[in-house]
Amino acid sequence: MSKKKNTIIECSNCICYVHAKNLDLHQKECSAIKEYNAEFLLTSSVNIIMPNVGAIVTSQSLPNAANFLPPDIIGWEKRNVILMHPETMAKLQMLPRAPCWLTVIATSGNNNNANNAQCVTVWPCDEVKEMHIFFQNARICVKYRLNIVNTENIKKVSTIQLRPSSGRHFLPIYAKKHFRDYMATYLSNGYLGINLPVCIYYYGQEHCFDIVLSEAEMLKILTISSDLSTVMLLK
Repeated sequence: MSKKKNTIIECSNCICYVHAKNLDLHQKECSAIKEYNAEFLLTSSVNIIMPNVGAIVTSQSLPNAANFLPPDIIGWEKRNVILMHPETMAKLQMLPRAPCWLTVIATSGNNNNANNAQCVTVWPCDEVKEMHIFFQNARICVKYRLNIVNTENIKKVSTIQLRPSSGRHFLPIYAKKHFRDYMATYLSNGYLGINLPVCIYYYGQEHCFDIVLSEAEMLKILTISSDLSTVMLLK
């Protein structure tokens, strides 16, 4: 019986997928929704998958997780990749290495805090349960909201300007060529939120920077969408 309740089924009233045991509660909530978009992820009380929009998932542990990562993964992506069951990715209509925003769902009820969001990429793993994720920085058995980043909200750039984050000093090592070369390699293929610190780990130490944008660049990005949706892909 428990296995049947854990089966993931498609709601007949909307576009969402939920666990069978949560269907009645979900349908009470979705019946009041006129438009199925990311706003519904802020109010759903159960784990849910919304194709092309996002999901509410639960974090899990995964022994030897590094064995399930792609062999060529390095730098920013290695620290910001989540593992997800292929069926969950298929329902979301996400491809491997696609970006999304990941936000921990607060137990206090204030779940609209963009400061808790971070951009990550996804990678398929059969060892992760459906409607779950493994993320090395996540707390176990905690709910997270996942918002897909649409292609039109990705701004590809070849260079970015950085400055030490507020409260941090410019260290002499930042002017060294080997540090700058390391940064370029570390951030290659990284999806960077325009209003979030860019953190780099160098010889075990964390160095955080803010992206510096001109007024013209900022206006151009803001015309694409809201801050939470827009990311910069460093190529």
